[in-house]
Amino acid sequence: MVASTWEKLVRELSDDDKAKLTAYRDFCRGLADVHERVSSSQVAYAGTSIFTSAYVKSHYLELGIELLREVDEPRPRTSFATSRKVTMHRYSLRHLEQFDQSIHALIREAAQTVGPGAPEAGRPTDLRRRAQLRQARPCRPIRGSSSGMLPQRRVIGVPVRRSAWSTVRTPGTDKAR
Repeated sequence: MVASTWEKLVRELSDDDKAKLTAYRDFCRGLADVHERVSSSQVAYAGTSIFTSAYVKSHYLELGIELLREVDEPRPRTSFATSRKVTMHRYSLRHLEQFDQSIHALIREAAQTVGPGAPEAGRPTDLRRRAQLRQARPCRPIRGSSSGMLPQRRVIGVPVRRSAWSTVRTPGTDKAR
């Protein structure tokens, strides 16, 4: 994200658009343990992880709220998974009155659940993760190696044999390539 300031972000907005974005900003800044991240095109709020962001486009306040569940009410314009657990909900608000208590509740929920980030106890460290992967990877004997075992060659999780290309047959013939 490019570092920017609030003044640069709202400089060219109309008064109505500025009011929408300012209402969003004031609400988010009122939440506990929240950091503001302003870029040249949007403003985002995070604890450890970003949980909500907004920008103005064609006089609509475009909100993104990340939650650990899918929401039906208020109905989002669109929603999609950003990870295995987190779902992004997009809202387009034309009028300031649409930024109401239901949207406030979703942002509060996002700040409490997604904002703190994943708990450290559940995340393996890099070294632990590498050891787990090494144990899960099947090995085959190779002549000339010091241990006698090397990891199997893989392409997208599928074992690859060196002789695979020599046994490919040309369609309509019995000849190998």
